[in-house]
Amino acid sequence: MQQITVQNAGSESAQIQLSQGLINARESALAEAALIDEINDAKDLEAAAYVLGELKSLEKTITKAHKEAKDPYLAITKQLDGLKREYVAALTPEMTRLSRLVGD
Repeated sequence: MQQITVQNAGSESAQIQLSQGLINARESALAEAALIDEINDAKDLEAAAYVLGELKSLEKTITKAHKEAKDPYLAITKQLDGLKREYVAALTPEMTRLSRLVGD
């Protein structure tokens, strides 16, 4: 299941959304975490450790989803950067030569 969806990328009307399941999981984990104020015994410790594990798992999930959603755009921007570098590389020698002649 896709955790982050991107629609109309590259336009002013781009929309980026988290899946409802991911939002629900976050809200549920935060509600559970809010119930834990202190640890008095082994049962409290176990509950706190469980909820902490859930929170960490959600952090890993969103980090992975973020990377997966972003990777295609990074690949395109790398290609664009390379195209610009090649273009400028062809101009640079003559710009440098003419700058010297002009005294710039």
